Amino acid sequence: MSILKKSYRENKKREGKVSFLGLYIPNRLNQYINLYSNAKGITKTTILKKLLYQWCKESEYDEDDLIQMIGHRAFEIWRNPIGRRTHFNTFRANLMRELNFHGMDKQVVEQIIEILNDKKEESGE
Repeated sequence: MSILKKSYRENKKREGKVSFLGLYIPNRLNQYINLYSNAKGITKTTILKKLLYQWCKESEYDEDDLIQMIGHRAFEIWRNPIGRRTHFNTFRANLMRELNFHGMDKQVVEQIIEILNDKKEESGE
């Protein structure tokens, strides 16, 4: 069961790197990236890494903001489920499993779970 996303697939880790870009793009965009890559003599990976690093730099959120957002969002999902609400401990265990599955660092998972626990305590539920 996926908590934060509609569905998810396993990420493959190797030597500190994660492959996650199994994305589909329009043929025209693919053609342009191929042309640019060959014209400049660089790899498509180099092009995409540069774009992603730039996007991260320009993002309005830092990692702490995103961790807070995930913790709050997870609590709201638990509190207002689409179907039947699961026991909090079961929900928390499923969330931890999902975050680990997505390749999140142990420290980040612990921070998110701590936020979830704090939100539950604050709510008195």
